[in-house]
Amino acid sequence: MDTSKRPWSGRRERKKFCLITYLLFAAFLILACAQWYLFYLVDATKLFFKDYYWVGIIFFLIAWVLVIIFIYVEELRFIVPINWIMGILIYEFIVLSLSSLAVKQYQYHLGVSFVIWAIVLALFILLGTLIPLAPKWSDDCNEHWNGTHPLVVDKYVSDTSTTTEDIEDSTTTTPDILANTTYQILK
Repeated sequence: MDTSKRPWSGRRERKKFCLITYLLFAAFLILACAQWYLFYLVDATKLFFKDYYWVGIIFFLIAWVLVIIFIYVEELRFIVPINWIMGILIYEFIVLSLSSLAVKQYQYHLGVSFVIWAIVLALFILLGTLIPLAPKWSDDCNEHWNGTHPLVVDKYVSDTSTTTEDIEDSTTTTPDILANTTYQILK
C-alpha cells in the first residue's frame, strides 16, 4: 500500500517531533532565564560581567564558531553523545554571551522583557506550526506539483499550436502569437 498518497501519513511522527522540540526549547529558555537571574543576583558575577563586557563578545564568537562547525560537519550531528555535548556548549556560550547584557538591566526590566519576548516567540512558533496545516495552501501545492493548477504554464504552453514557422511567417504578428498562446492557456 502506497502511504505517500495518504495526507495523514507521518503526521503522528511530526507531532511527536514537534512536541519534543518545543518542550526542549521551553526547558532551555526557562533555564537561560534562571541563569541570567542568578548572574544578576550574585554580586561577583554581576560585577565581573559589567567590568569585563568583552568576555560576552568572546563567548558569542565561540558560540558562532561552534554553530558553524555543527552545521557544516555533518558527522557531528549524528553521533549521539557528541551532538548533545555540542548543543549544550552552544547553548551555554550563547547564555554566557548575553549575560553581560542581562546584568546591566534592572531586575524587573529583565523579567518583563523576557516575558514579552517569550510570548512573541511562542506566538511565532504557534503560527509556524499551524501554517503548513492549512488545507488551501497544501491543496494548491499538490495541484502545482501534479501539473493541474491553472497557473502552471509550462504544461499548457507546450500544447499550443504556435510553431516556429508561424513566427517566421510574415502574416503572423506578435499579438496573434500571444493571443493564440493565451487562448490555449485559458482553454
